Amino acid sequence: MRRAVPPTAPPLALSRDGANTEVVVVDGDAMAGECVVKNLATQEGIEVIARVTGRGAAVDTVDRLGPDVVVLDLATLGADAVSTAGALVGVPGRPGLLVLMTVAERTALDVFRAGATGFCTTADSPEALARVVRSVARGEPAMSPIVQRWLLDHVAANGPKPLPSTCTARELEVLVLVAAGATNAEIADRLVVSLATVRTHVQHLRDKLAARSRVELVVKAHECGVGFLRSYLPPR
Repeated sequence: MRRAVPPTAPPLALSRDGANTEVVVVDGDAMAGECVVKNLATQEGIEVIARVTGRGAAVDTVDRLGPDVVVLDLATLGADAVSTAGALVGVPGRPGLLVLMTVAERTALDVFRAGATGFCTTADSPEALARVVRSVARGEPAMSPIVQRWLLDHVAANGPKPLPSTCTARELEVLVLVAAGATNAEIADRLVVSLATVRTHVQHLRDKLAARSRVELVVKAHECGVGFLRSYLPPR
Protein backbone atom coordinates (compact mmCIF):
# COMPACT_ATOMS: atom_id res chain seq x y z
CA MET A 1 0.00 0.00 0.00
CA ARG A 2 1.15 3.54 -0.66
CA ARG A 3 1.56 5.42 2.59
CA ALA A 4 1.04 9.14 3.08
CA VAL A 5 0.34 10.42 6.57
CA PRO A 6 -1.08 13.97 6.64
CA PRO A 7 0.74 16.46 8.87
CA THR A 8 -2.26 16.78 11.19
CA ALA A 9 -2.65 13.04 11.78
CA PRO A 10 -1.74 11.78 15.27
CA PRO A 11 1.18 9.35 15.56
CA LEU A 12 -0.09 5.78 15.73
CA ALA A 13 1.64 2.66 16.97
CA LEU A 14 2.52 -0.17 14.62
CA SER A 15 1.06 -3.60 15.24
CA ARG A 16 3.41 -6.27 16.56
CA ASP A 17 4.11 -7.68 13.11
CA GLY A 18 4.60 -4.20 11.64
CA ALA A 19 1.60 -4.43 9.31
CA ASN A 20 -1.15 -1.90 9.90
CA THR A 21 -4.68 -1.81 8.60
CA GLU A 22 -4.71 1.54 6.81
CA VAL A 23 -7.85 3.64 7.17
CA VAL A 24 -9.21 6.81 5.60
CA VAL A 25 -11.96 8.57 7.57
CA VAL A 26 -14.59 10.45 5.54
CA ASP A 27 -16.96 12.82 7.31
CA GLY A 28 -19.10 15.91 6.92
CA ASP A 29 -17.97 17.54 10.13
CA ALA A 30 -14.36 18.05 11.22
CA MET A 31 -15.04 17.69 14.95
CA ALA A 32 -16.90 14.38 14.50
CA GLY A 33 -14.21 13.10 12.16
CA GLU A 34 -11.44 13.88 14.63
CA CYS A 35 -13.35 11.95 17.27
CA VAL A 36 -13.39 8.87 15.01
CA VAL A 37 -9.65 9.29 14.35
CA LYS A 38 -8.90 9.47 18.07
CA ASN A 39 -10.98 6.36 18.78
CA LEU A 40 -9.16 4.38 16.11
CA ALA A 41 -5.79 5.70 17.31
CA THR A 42 -6.23 3.74 20.54
CA GLN A 43 -6.50 0.43 18.67
CA GLU A 44 -3.39 -1.58 17.93
CA GLY A 45 -2.63 -2.32 14.29
CA ILE A 46 -4.99 0.32 12.85
CA GLU A 47 -3.54 3.45 11.28
CA VAL A 48 -5.54 6.42 10.02
CA ILE A 49 -3.60 7.71 7.02
CA ALA A 50 -6.01 10.55 6.16
CA ARG A 51 -9.23 12.27 7.24
CA VAL A 52 -11.21 14.16 4.62
CA THR A 53 -14.47 16.07 4.46
CA GLY A 54 -16.87 15.84 1.51
CA ARG A 55 -17.48 13.52 -1.41
CA GLY A 56 -15.05 14.98 -3.94
CA ALA A 57 -12.08 15.03 -1.57
CA ALA A 58 -13.00 11.55 -0.33
CA VAL A 59 -12.94 9.90 -3.75
CA ASP A 60 -9.69 11.62 -4.76
CA THR A 61 -7.95 10.76 -1.49
CA VAL A 62 -9.06 7.12 -1.44
CA ASP A 63 -8.04 6.67 -5.08
CA ARG A 64 -4.62 8.23 -4.39
CA LEU A 65 -3.75 6.50 -1.10
CA GLY A 66 -5.38 3.09 -1.60
CA PRO A 67 -6.36 2.35 2.03
CA ASP A 68 -7.55 -1.02 3.26
CA VAL A 69 -10.75 0.45 4.75
CA VAL A 70 -12.75 3.66 4.39
CA VAL A 71 -14.79 4.69 7.44
CA LEU A 72 -17.74 6.80 6.28
CA ASP A 73 -19.43 8.89 8.98
CA LEU A 74 -22.98 8.70 7.70
CA ALA A 75 -24.45 10.86 10.45
CA THR A 76 -22.49 13.96 9.41
CA LEU A 77 -22.80 13.68 5.61
CA GLY A 78 -26.52 14.40 5.34
CA ALA A 79 -28.00 14.26 1.84
CA ASP A 80 -24.60 13.35 0.32
CA ALA A 81 -24.27 10.12 2.32
CA VAL A 82 -25.72 7.65 -0.19
CA SER A 83 -24.03 9.17 -3.24
CA THR A 84 -20.70 9.34 -1.38
CA ALA A 85 -20.98 5.67 -0.41
CA GLY A 86 -21.76 4.71 -4.00
CA ALA A 87 -18.83 6.74 -5.32
CA LEU A 88 -16.40 5.17 -2.83
CA VAL A 89 -17.54 1.65 -3.70
CA GLY A 90 -16.67 2.45 -7.30
CA VAL A 91 -13.07 3.48 -6.56
CA PRO A 92 -10.53 1.19 -8.33
CA GLY A 93 -9.13 -1.41 -5.97
CA ARG A 94 -12.38 -1.48 -3.98
CA PRO A 95 -11.24 -0.73 -0.42
CA GLY A 96 -13.64 -2.03 2.21
CA LEU A 97 -16.32 0.50 3.14
CA LEU A 98 -17.41 0.74 6.78
CA VAL A 99 -20.38 2.97 7.57
CA LEU A 100 -20.63 4.70 10.93
CA MET A 101 -24.30 5.46 11.57
CA THR A 102 -26.80 6.41 14.24
CA VAL A 103 -29.66 4.04 15.04
CA ALA A 104 -32.11 6.71 13.82
CA GLU A 105 -30.48 7.11 10.39
CA ARG A 106 -33.17 7.12 7.71
CA THR A 107 -30.70 6.64 4.87
CA ALA A 108 -28.97 3.65 6.51
CA LEU A 109 -30.75 1.00 4.43
CA ASP A 110 -29.94 2.86 1.21
CA VAL A 111 -26.27 2.91 2.19
CA PHE A 112 -26.43 -0.82 2.97
CA ARG A 113 -27.59 -1.37 -0.59
CA ALA A 114 -24.91 0.92 -2.03
CA GLY A 115 -22.33 -1.78 -1.30
CA ALA A 116 -20.80 -1.05 2.11
CA THR A 117 -19.36 -4.11 3.86
CA GLY A 118 -19.18 -3.01 7.50
CA PHE A 119 -21.55 -1.20 9.85
CA CYS A 120 -21.15 0.34 13.30
CA THR A 121 -23.01 3.01 15.22
CA THR A 122 -21.74 6.12 16.96
CA ALA A 123 -22.71 4.39 20.22
CA ASP A 124 -20.27 1.51 19.65
CA SER A 125 -17.06 1.37 21.64
CA PRO A 126 -13.66 1.94 19.97
CA GLU A 127 -13.02 -1.79 20.45
CA ALA A 128 -16.24 -2.74 18.63
CA LEU A 129 -15.40 -0.32 15.80
CA ALA A 130 -11.90 -1.80 15.53
CA ARG A 131 -13.27 -5.35 15.30
CA VAL A 132 -15.48 -4.39 12.36
CA VAL A 133 -12.61 -2.48 10.70
CA ARG A 134 -10.41 -5.58 10.88
CA SER A 135 -13.16 -7.81 9.47
CA VAL A 136 -13.80 -5.43 6.58
CA ALA A 137 -10.06 -5.27 5.85
CA ARG A 138 -10.08 -9.07 5.49
CA GLY A 139 -12.97 -8.80 3.04
CA GLU A 140 -15.52 -10.14 5.52
CA PRO A 141 -18.88 -8.39 5.96
CA ALA A 142 -19.44 -7.34 9.57
CA MET A 143 -21.98 -5.51 11.74
CA SER A 144 -21.72 -4.53 15.36
CA PRO A 145 -24.32 -6.06 17.71
CA ILE A 146 -26.04 -2.67 17.99
CA VAL A 147 -26.57 -2.54 14.20
CA GLN A 148 -27.93 -6.08 14.18
CA ARG A 149 -30.37 -5.14 16.94
CA TRP A 150 -31.38 -2.05 14.95
CA LEU A 151 -32.18 -4.18 11.92
CA LEU A 152 -34.33 -6.53 13.97
CA ASP A 153 -36.16 -3.60 15.55
CA HIS A 154 -36.70 -2.11 12.08
CA VAL A 155 -38.30 -5.36 10.93
CA ALA A 156 -40.43 -5.57 14.06
CA ALA A 157 -41.67 -2.01 13.58
CA ASN A 158 -42.34 -2.22 9.85
CA GLY A 159 -43.24 -5.87 9.42
CA PRO A 160 -41.12 -8.44 7.59
CA LYS A 161 -41.07 -8.60 3.82
CA PRO A 162 -42.08 -11.93 2.25
CA LEU A 163 -39.36 -14.37 1.32
CA PRO A 164 -39.35 -15.59 -2.30
CA SER A 165 -41.54 -18.67 -2.57
CA THR A 166 -38.79 -20.40 -4.54
CA CYS A 167 -36.45 -20.54 -1.50
CA THR A 168 -35.86 -24.13 -0.42
CA ALA A 169 -35.72 -25.32 3.19
CA ARG A 170 -31.94 -25.73 2.92
CA GLU A 171 -31.56 -22.24 1.51
CA LEU A 172 -33.54 -20.88 4.47
CA GLU A 173 -31.12 -22.63 6.83
CA VAL A 174 -28.21 -21.02 5.01
CA LEU A 175 -29.93 -17.62 5.01
CA VAL A 176 -30.46 -17.68 8.78
CA LEU A 177 -26.77 -18.43 9.32
CA VAL A 178 -25.64 -15.79 6.81
CA ALA A 179 -27.81 -13.22 8.62
CA ALA A 180 -26.17 -14.23 11.91
CA GLY A 181 -22.75 -13.39 10.44
CA ALA A 182 -21.48 -16.93 9.87
CA THR A 183 -18.78 -17.49 7.25
CA ASN A 184 -19.21 -20.03 4.48
CA ALA A 185 -16.86 -22.40 6.30
CA GLU A 186 -18.87 -22.09 9.52
CA ILE A 187 -22.11 -22.73 7.63
CA ALA A 188 -20.63 -25.82 5.97
CA ASP A 189 -19.56 -27.14 9.36
CA ARG A 190 -22.94 -26.43 10.98
CA LEU A 191 -24.99 -27.99 8.17
CA VAL A 192 -22.48 -30.79 7.44
CA VAL A 193 -22.17 -29.97 3.75
CA SER A 194 -19.27 -29.03 1.50
CA LEU A 195 -17.98 -25.48 1.13
CA ALA A 196 -18.85 -25.58 -2.57
CA THR A 197 -22.45 -26.45 -1.69
CA VAL A 198 -22.67 -23.48 0.67
CA ARG A 199 -21.29 -21.14 -2.00
CA THR A 200 -23.94 -22.41 -4.42
CA HIS A 201 -26.73 -21.84 -1.90
CA VAL A 202 -25.47 -18.33 -1.13
CA GLN A 203 -25.35 -17.46 -4.83
CA HIS A 204 -28.88 -18.80 -5.33
CA LEU A 205 -30.08 -16.71 -2.39
CA ARG A 206 -28.41 -13.59 -3.78
CA ASP A 207 -30.14 -14.21 -7.11
CA LYS A 208 -33.55 -14.83 -5.54
CA LEU A 209 -33.36 -11.83 -3.18
CA ALA A 210 -31.69 -9.58 -5.80
CA ALA A 211 -28.75 -8.92 -3.49
CA ARG A 212 -25.67 -7.49 -5.16
CA SER A 213 -23.36 -8.43 -2.28
CA ARG A 214 -23.26 -10.63 0.79
CA VAL A 215 -23.88 -7.61 3.00
CA GLU A 216 -27.00 -6.71 1.04
CA LEU A 217 -28.07 -10.33 1.41
CA VAL A 218 -27.72 -9.95 5.20
CA VAL A 219 -29.81 -6.77 5.13
CA LYS A 220 -32.53 -8.35 3.01
CA ALA A 221 -32.52 -11.42 5.23
CA HIS A 222 -33.18 -9.25 8.26
CA GLU A 223 -35.86 -7.34 6.35
CA CYS A 224 -37.55 -10.70 5.78
CA GLY A 225 -37.40 -11.41 9.49
CA VAL A 226 -35.02 -14.37 9.35
CA GLY A 227 -33.99 -13.65 12.93
CA PHE A 228 -37.31 -15.21 13.85
CA LEU A 229 -36.72 -18.32 11.70
CA ARG A 230 -34.37 -20.19 14.03
CA SER A 231 -36.63 -23.23 13.77
CA TYR A 232 -35.22 -23.80 10.27
CA LEU A 233 -31.82 -24.63 11.76
CA PRO A 234 -30.90 -28.23 12.55
CA PRO A 235 -29.72 -28.89 16.14
CA ARG A 236 -26.02 -28.54 16.83
